[in-house]
Amino acid sequence: MASTAGSVMLRASAHLNDVNQLVYDTETLLPFFQMALDELDEELAVWEIPLLNKESIIILVPSGSLLLPEMPVDYVESISIVERIQGSTDRWNYVREASDINPNLKVSPADGIIQWAFRSNQIYINPPISAREVLLNYVSGLVPVTDEGTGID
Repeated sequence: MASTAGSVMLRASAHLNDVNQLVYDTETLLPFFQMALDELDEELAVWEIPLLNKESIIILVPSGSLLLPEMPVDYVESISIVERIQGSTDRWNYVREASDINPNLKVSPADGIIQWAFRSNQIYINPPISAREVLLNYVSGLVPVTDEGTGID
């Protein structure tokens, strides 16, 4: 069953004898909730409980872009990237990981994105000539809590 941060904090307020959240409202409890999630994340790492491998939703990359415009909020590490022409039903093409991206790399529109590199919490790509769709396979961590609508499994 999935819970939201808001529903967890409502239950916490009830356990603190403040059902109406007059003293322990969501805004007050949010930092403590985040600390608890951080401790859980550390405990999972100590016991070597694996993180999840996930596949992102389709990320739309405009032509000429030097990096992926969106990153999943629970992103920890990239596994692989595949791409194809935006709006097509063509097969997905594997994108090669590189240590450094040459922004002047000349590729044909059919080649699209052919290499990627992760630096400074961004995924850099060679600039595609045509708009592309990208699927990112990645290792995910716990979702950071930012508001009461954050879902937690």
